[in-house]
Amino acid sequence: LAATSALKNRSATIAMVTLDETMTSLVDPLVAARARDGVVVPLFSNLGFVPFLKNLLCSMDRVRVSNWVVIALDNSTCAPIRGGFGLAYASSACVFPYAHRPLTTQGVASYRTVEFNRMVMQRPMWMRHLLSRGYSVLQCDLDVVWLRDPFPLFAAHPHLAAADVLVQSEGGHGYNAGFYFARPTRAADAFMEFWLEDLVSR
Repeated sequence: LAATSALKNRSATIAMVTLDETMTSLVDPLVAARARDGVVVPLFSNLGFVPFLKNLLCSMDRVRVSNWVVIALDNSTCAPIRGGFGLAYASSACVFPYAHRPLTTQGVASYRTVEFNRMVMQRPMWMRHLLSRGYSVLQCDLDVVWLRDPFPLFAAHPHLAAADVLVQSEGGHGYNAGFYFARPTRAADAFMEFWLEDLVSR
């Protein structure tokens, strides 16, 4: 994978963005257990975003969507999720794959710092990994609520059902990477590879 190789060749300051076998061995079984019809919604959070995460999960529960997995970016996120907060199945739906390679050294990652960028880059890395495992994947930022299950829409219209990647518009400012759906196709993988290479080059 060219993008992965490029990431590995970067300086030590961002070397931790790459996924390794320890990380994927923790995440893959949970995804396999929670995916529905080959579709999964990975949610990425640290402790600071847990209030947003809880709000999102409650809204997903109301529309009967439960095929989500929380990939924790710090070691404090899973504890409040495993408490359930009224969602019984939440107790086993969070995983922290970075214990051996923490993303931050101070526990806080300020906007646009190396550690902040390192965390942000985890999302497309995991998206590409899950696509390589044959899953269709919906990336959703945490600061939203769901009013309806979007998955029937993705299959309802021929042009949507045939799409490799569906990306939300940013309202005249390009595309919104906070909400997009990708299917496990060669075109989607090429899209993710190009995106990762672009991030590495910045």
